[in-house]
Order: sequence, then C-alpha cells, then structure tokens
Amino acid sequence: RKFFPTELVKRSMTFMKWDYPTQYNRSLKYFLGVDVARYGEDENAFCIAEMQDNNHRSLKIIRVETTERKSLVDTRDKILFLESKYNFNRILIDDAGLGAGLNDMLVEKLGRKVLGLGNAKRTVDAEGTKSKIFKEDLYSNAAAMMEQDGKIEIINSLMLLKSLRSMTFEYTAEKNLKIFGKYSHLSEAFVRVCWAEKAKSLKLFIY
Repeated sequence: RKFFPTELVKRSMTFMKWDYPTQYNRSLKYFLGVDVARYGEDENAFCIAEMQDNNHRSLKIIRVETTERKSLVDTRDKILFLESKYNFNRILIDDAGLGAGLNDMLVEKLGRKVLGLGNAKRTVDAEGTKSKIFKEDLYSNAAAMMEQDGKIEIINSLMLLKSLRSMTFEYTAEKNLKIFGKYSHLSEAFVRVCWAEKAKSLKLFIY
C-alpha cells in the first residue's frame, strides 16, 4: 500500500517555481532536510523549506534537488554553500551510516543548528520528557501535515512526486510498521525537513 496517496501529494503541490533572488525573505526561517548517499551508489537528497509567518507556522517546500557520486566533503561543501545563502534555522540530517560523518563535519562548522535525525535519537521536550524519534514518526508527521489544509505547500517537482509515490508500508508479524520504497532518498529528506516545527521546540541529544 502507498504511504502517501497520489491524490494527496498532487493536492499539496500548489506552485510551480520559487525564485531565490526575488522571494527569499530574511525575516522568515529556513530549514534544510538531507538524506546522505553511499558514495557512488545512490543520490544525496536535499529539501529546503520556508516557514511562513502565520498562525499555523506552515511550511513551504521551495527547493528539491539531488546529487550523485559525491564525497562527504563535497556534500559538506554544498550544504555550507546553501547555508551561506539561506542562513538555515536548522539543518536536519539522516545521520545513520555515512551520514554520521557528514553530521560531525557540519556540527564542527555550524554547531547546534545541525540536528541528526537518525531513527534512534532521543529528544527532550519542554517538560523534560524523553522519547525516541523513529522513521514512522517522521513519515506520519509529514503525512499529517499534508492532510491539514494550509499546513504545507510543496513545489511541483516530478522527482519528489516519484519518490513520495514509491513509498509503501506494511505491518510485520510483530505488528510493527515498516516503510520502504525503491526511490526513497528525496522522501527521506522531505520527511526530515517537515520535522522543522517540532525541531524548533525540542532539544536533541545523542545518548
């Protein structure tokens, strides 16, 4: 079964283009979601979101792109270049596997604005409650945002549409939710940048 129904994705893709020189707004907050490839095998994926200044603090996904066959240093430099343009409030990375090395390099340069969102990172909320962020949390949050009117707008991207449509789910014998897809990289970056609002109010630590 598809995790993101095609109709839901298409309904959320509300605009065709976003132009940095004319539409970037210094008074708004920007976020970057990153999924890290294995060198020479997969794609690195990047999603940039602009948080709107409204009651819903809605997100607008304004840029989606991938790179192939890049080293961790190349990927770090690309992120630092994007940071120099957008001055991100948070950079949310899949820090499992090779992503851990990229996360460490970026923390060295950018400090606490870099948040590793691996599947077993613990969070502490304002009340001091500890919990874990799992893959299903990231995906369920993104789907819930898409189902709420006005909560998220997405640039019309065939690459992202393909990725989101490829994501399927099933329940294991132990009744655990399993989410997977043949073209998952952009989806992984997308669900991380959708965590932006929660990341603003959480302190994240590695245990």
